[in-house]
Formats: sequence, C-alpha cells, structure tokens
Amino acid sequence: MPKSVAPVAILALLGLGAAVLLTWSRGDGPGRRRGAPRPTEAWPAPGLQGGRPPFGMGGPPGRGVYDPVEPRLFVTLADVVDGYVVSVRHLFGEDRARNILVAAAGDPRPLGRIQIILQVIEPITRASEWFSIDTASVEAIDDTGRRLRPVSPDDPGRPRREIAGGRLYGVMLEAAGPNARLLTSIAGRLAVAPPGRQPRDFAFRIRGVPLPSATRVFGEMVPVSLEAPGDPLPARFAVLGGADARRVLDRSTLRPSAGYGERQRLLVASGVPAALPVPRPGAARRLRVTATAGPMGAIRVKLSAGASHWQAVTWEGEPLLVVLPSAANRRDALLLRFGRSMALWPGAAPTRPLFPAARGEAGGSIAARVLVAGDPVGAAVLLVRLWRREQAGWSAPREARATVSPDGVVILPNLAPGRYRVEVVPRTMRSAIDGVDGTAAQYAAWRTRRPAGSWRNTLADGVVVRPGQRAVLPPVEWVPAASLPP
Repeated sequence: MPKSVAPVAILALLGLGAAVLLTWSRGDGPGRRRGAPRPTEAWPAPGLQGGRPPFGMGGPPGRGVYDPVEPRLFVTLADVVDGYVVSVRHLFGEDRARNILVAAAGDPRPLGRIQIILQVIEPITRASEWFSIDTASVEAIDDTGRRLRPVSPDDPGRPRREIAGGRLYGVMLEAAGPNARLLTSIAGRLAVAPPGRQPRDFAFRIRGVPLPSATRVFGEMVPVSLEAPGDPLPARFAVLGGADARRVLDRSTLRPSAGYGERQRLLVASGVPAALPVPRPGAARRLRVTATAGPMGAIRVKLSAGASHWQAVTWEGEPLLVVLPSAANRRDALLLRFGRSMALWPGAAPTRPLFPAARGEAGGSIAARVLVAGDPVGAAVLLVRLWRREQAGWSAPREARATVSPDGVVILPNLAPGRYRVEVVPRTMRSAIDGVDGTAAQYAAWRTRRPAGSWRNTLADGVVVRPGQRAVLPPVEWVPAASLPP
C-alpha cells in the first residue's frame, strides 16, 4: 500500500492555489500602448481554460491545439509577485531548433546562448496598472553553478508582444555549461506602478527550468471534487493509480474544485523534484512531485510532503488520483497525468471505413478495447481485418491501420449494416507515444514484467452491425503466461 502524505500540506496547497488563480485575468489583446489602461473581463486562469478535448494540453505547431497569442502557463515554471504571475513560456537554444516543447528525450549537444521568453499575466482587478520586466536584470544559474547574464536583452521595459491578459518579454543569456541540463533558477525584477504613482520593483525567481539538453516530462493537474453515492471513496488520504484510479473516476461525478480552472500544465526535468502548483515560498513547496521517464512509456512518480512519501510506476497518460479527506460522500482530489509529449493525447487520423454505409444510409460501428493485463495500451495504431457476410459467404478481407485511443479503444466507423468477422492483429501494433518504439510483445512484456504471454479475443465471428448502433467486442487483451488458465 502507498504511504500516506500529510493531508494538512495538501489542503494548504489547494488554498494557496485557489488564492493565486483567482487573481489572474484576460485582456482584450494587442494594440495597447505601454502603460495605457486595458479593458478586462473575468476569465478562468490562463492556460486552464475549458473548451479543449478532455484533459488535452495543446501543443507546439503541428501537434495539437496551439494559439501563439494565448497565455501558455506551466505552473511548475512560475512565480507569483505582487499578484502578477511570471513564468517561462518558452526556452530555445541558440539555433532555435532545440527547445523545451519538443524532443523530450533531450539533445546533449552544446546549446550555445539561451533565449528565454518570459510571460507576465496581470491580476484581474488591476488592469490599469503599468508593469514591466527589466530584461537587463534577468540572470540564471545552471546546475553546474555557472551564472548566465543577458547578452542581448530586449529594450528594458519594452514588451516583446502583447497577449491576452499580459505580455511577453525576451532575453538572450550567455551559454550554459557544456554538461548543464537545468537552470536551477531564473531571477529578475518586475516593476509595477498604479496610476499616478512611482514604480515599485519586485524580485521574482523561477526554479527548476529544464534545458533542451535534459530529458523532460510533461503533465497536467486537474483539481476535482469526486462524488460517488453508493460507492464509498477512501476514508482518508490516498493515492490511487492505474485500475484503482479508473474505477473511482468511472463511478464518480467529476466537478471542478472551487476557485480552479479545469487543468494546469506541468513541465519538469526528468528526475528533478518540482513544487505543485506554483513554486513559491510557503505551503505549496511542501508538496513536491518527481517524475522520471523510463523505457517503454514507464514514468516513475514520487510525491512527497514533509517526511511522508509515495511512489509508483505509472504509464504514459495514465490517471493518478490524489484523494484528499473530506465529507462522507465527497472528496477533493488532484487528477495527475504525465507523459513525454506536450500533447498527452497524441492526435491521429480516424480509421477509414472498410465497408462504408451507402449514401443516405445510417451506418453502424464496431468497437473494442485493447488491454495489457487489464490496463489500456495507450495511443497506438494497429492492423484490423474485416469480412462482411454476403449471399455466397464471407467476402474477401479488407484491412486498415486502425487508431487506438489513449484509453485503449479502437473503433471501426460508418459501417454498412450487416454481419461481420473482425480480426485485430496485435503484433502489428505501434505506439503513438514518444519513446515507446518496441513491438507490442516487447511493450506488453516490459509493462507486466513477465516475458511470456499471449493475446486473446483477437478474432470475432458473426458480429452484427445495426444502423446507428455500435457493436462492442470482448476486450483484445495480452494475458501474461502466469495468468493464463491451465
């Protein structure tokens, strides 16, 4: 059983997060002169807005949802000063080809000078204030102890770009050490001036910023309330993973926790502890997460609060549920997911219809889950063959590369009504997850820690597809040899 983490630390975390997030805002965009008032409207915390696919994270150009003028906030790479949220939006090597949002495995070649894009989000109630980062004041220290000073900062105080609810500032720093993998701190000054008053300087410090040379882990944190009448939740603090987390989530009503947006983005260096949700002094620093990328999609997650610790191996995109003590039938919780891509749910083209319904005819579909010892295989593609029953017998087979969703579901869409034979070919499966490049058998053996096993339910006969309905097949599942019946 996992060790308990002190509830007091986590409740303090939630209180701090709510107080911080309720101060953030959205403005009406570009065109404002420096220091001029900006009309604002109430808005969920930047980077946490809804309207995205469930638990989606967006991504860099070419990979998922991306809007270059939207605030993009990684709460693990942020500090809060006088109500303003200062964060690292992006970081490049000198060639700009290597950056922290792609190629999570890291590139050990020297980066040269480092370009940092800092993002400042203003408090919702103080949109008329003037604010600015003195980019000439920004310095960093890498994990080899080298101090990096600016070599080509923007005009101090001039924003690089106006964005909704804030501004972006750019600074070029000296090269990090040849073996550096992390900026242990980025420090600078934010100047703030209410209308008619002199500016005041506030120091900010952002800790634990991975370089493109480091292996990185992306993630998301969703504060939720779980309600499960008739299905008792854990009576005390608990951390649930894998099938246990899915069981609670499937039987619960998820409601966003008061004061939070829907999701918060995470970005950490593999194996380096980070604070949740915002690295600043106080209670939030008492809850820390360490995510370490392993082979075949494995990610070792450690949670710590004071002297209490919990750790386990999770898999790319799997839910990890931190359940907090609360009222009898209600629990506050943190839903965590980790992966090696900014898009935790890699996108893929839908599977093409093999026997498409005629024009104007209502089609049906066939669905099955693909599991490894009871757990979803994650985003992948594999070969599926389909036969359709005709007057003279079974037709010739048709086949296609079918998309497996992150929760292990494969769907054959828009099929003409009729009777089908379906074959799923697991040996052809290739993962869509970064860093998982082995065969299906290698992946299954690594995940179950058992070298032998077999796939079952790969062939289904006599599957009836009706107009507008979905036929659900038994799960296609890898079963380790020790679990097979004699």
